[in-house]
Amino acid sequence: MSGGRRHIRQGGPQADAVTPIRRLAEFLATIALAVGLWAFAAAGAQAERRVALVIGNSSYKKVAALPNPGNDASDVAAVLRGLDFDVINVIDADQIGFNRALGEFSRKAIDADAALFFYAGHGVQLRGQNYLLPVDADAKDEVSAEFEFVALERVRQALDRAAPSAVRILILDACRDNPLARTAALTRGVQATRGLARIDLETVGGMIVVYATQANQVAQDGTERNSPFTSALLARLKEPGLEVGALFRRVTNDVRQKTQGKQIPELSISLGQDYYLNRNETDSIAFDRIADSGDPQDFRAFLERYPGSSRGPRARRSVGMMVRDKARRRHATQQREAEAREAAARAAEAEARQRREEAARREADADRARQEAARREAERRQAEAAARLAAEREQAATAARQQADAARLAAEREQAETAARLAAERARLEATQLAERRQQEAARRYAERRQAEAEARLAAERQQSEAAERQQAEAAAQARREAERLEQIRLAEAQAARQRAEAAAETARLAEAERRRSEQAAAAPPAVAPAPAAEAAPPAPAAPLTEADRRRQEEDRRTAELIAAQARAQESMRLAQQPPAPGGRSAVAVATLGAAPAAPEAADTPELIRAAQGELKRLRCYAGALDGKASKATRAALAAYAGRAGGAADAPVTAALIEAMRAQRNPVCGRR
Repeated sequence: MSGGRRHIRQGGPQADAVTPIRRLAEFLATIALAVGLWAFAAAGAQAERRVALVIGNSSYKKVAALPNPGNDASDVAAVLRGLDFDVINVIDADQIGFNRALGEFSRKAIDADAALFFYAGHGVQLRGQNYLLPVDADAKDEVSAEFEFVALERVRQALDRAAPSAVRILILDACRDNPLARTAALTRGVQATRGLARIDLETVGGMIVVYATQANQVAQDGTERNSPFTSALLARLKEPGLEVGALFRRVTNDVRQKTQGKQIPELSISLGQDYYLNRNETDSIAFDRIADSGDPQDFRAFLERYPGSSRGPRARRSVGMMVRDKARRRHATQQREAEAREAAARAAEAEARQRREEAARREADADRARQEAARREAERRQAEAAARLAAEREQAATAARQQADAARLAAEREQAETAARLAAERARLEATQLAERRQQEAARRYAERRQAEAEARLAAERQQSEAAERQQAEAAAQARREAERLEQIRLAEAQAARQRAEAAAETARLAEAERRRSEQAAAAPPAVAPAPAAEAAPPAPAAPLTEADRRRQEEDRRTAELIAAQARAQESMRLAQQPPAPGGRSAVAVATLGAAPAAPEAADTPELIRAAQGELKRLRCYAGALDGKASKATRAALAAYAGRAGGAADAPVTAALIEAMRAQRNPVCGRR
């Protein structure tokens, strides 16, 4: 690889005296070789594995602090990452952190192609051995110093884990003034030598050791962000195409010049091959790539990227020539543009003259066209007048036909409306008759059901009497059942009290509504007769009631029915609370047997259905609208309520059923 790079430097175009053919041939050969070497280097870079450990210790706790090592380590780590190194960077490493980082570096260095260690901070030489100081180092004597410090030999061992053919690089910017020399207590027990000792590389192959200064000497900190040595190292690492030996030799010269010979780095190399830390494009290859470019921006970019290149003067000459050529071309272009503008002016003048002549011709043609248009306009107006007269006659005829059609349609519409009213009246009468038949059928079913329930209650009471006679001997069980019955009576009394209170409130509300209706009826015109409170009176033949009066009378009748139903329910609860009558029958049964048959209770009316829908919605059994219609959804909700609260699924909607629903305090069909 090194031979190829030297060939690139020596074999490219060198002088302007070479013939053009030879220059072209050499240039093409140089480009081909550069591309091949670049591809080879890129392939090697992709396959090569590089690892680095970079440590900078500044903030020492027991010895003098250093201003630069933290900056040095951070900047070196950043540059190495840009050169494809897997970097472990530690700032202000104590002994535990130093050892942990060294262990991680040892694992990553196994079979690596390149391993690099950089250290900036305090270093010390004890009895010919080199040690690096963690920030928490606190050596009191020679024995403790060996355990408080980190031996450089351990770094050597970590580097040796790399592949046998790997490149190992050890960089020590650690030869600053020995901090232990000023510690009297330590120097009495520790033979601390100024600077670091030289490492023997005679038995080690493939290794480079770089000291910031010569052995047994002290390096400078400097007054800038980085130490003089690290500053020179960073600049040369960024320079592409430098072989590692040449790179560190240039670093040595840079440090010597910057410190005026007070600090001279030392380099030890035992490599059998050339190695490149920065494989990027060199200035020679970059210039050869743009040598034949006609764009001055390419040469300006080259000068910005390689300001110190030996090809800089030639690049600047190329830029100057291109700028001058561009100025000449711009001048020639301006002359051509001026000539073109003059020719365009002459052509414009000729075109303007031609346009004026053409305008005169067009004006004459326009006069003739206007005369022809006037003639056509007169003919058009005559035709329009004739057409307008014809249209007016046609419009009059059309209006007459439309009036006749409108009269015919009005007669047909009136006939249709009359027929529709008659059909609607017939439908209303049929619906009324159907509702009456359904109400009668519901009353009949309700009476039959009541009779069946009475017979069932009598049978149940007979069975209960027989069971009581059989259970006379079971005194203890009878006492327990008696206690349960008393508890049930107490609960029933409490519930009856609540229901009486609710019934009283409802009665008061209905009485108030009746009072307001009576007042409204009294204030109404004398032509309308007030409706009775208990039931609606039939319309008088002499003075037919209005629709509002009929609705009010119907509401009065339904209110009276609800009040009667509430009274019956209260009487039933009162009888249920009384003790059983002689013979084992309850007071309800006795009252039922002794009472005369009651009149059929109103059932399935829109008002009762609407009230039942409201209660079913409260009990979470119904989710539809309160429309007072016995729809499928309403019947399904009633069946769901009967299945959970007990009762017949097809029972009619009565005031008693609504009262039973109101007695339910908690949702029956679902949770709230």
